[in-house]
Amino acid sequence: MARIQILELPSEVVGEYVRTPFAIVIDQVETEQIPTSIHGVSSTEYSISRADSEGIKAATGAGGVILSTTTLDVVL
Repeated sequence: MARIQILELPSEVVGEYVRTPFAIVIDQVETEQIPTSIHGVSSTEYSISRADSEGIKAATGAGGVILSTTTLDVVL
């Protein structure tokens, strides 16, 4: 099952305005093998697509979304 973590990025200071951007890290993304019609070669398709990550980015206001099939630990 995928995990979601928040990675805080360096704060941006403009006068009295302080903004802390962040990225969303989704790791342990499951993959599925989908056969293609080209000589029976298989390709890998992720259960979370790039379109999904762009939707997550837009909905949350994140500066970026990082997807990984391996385990990533956000360390501050």
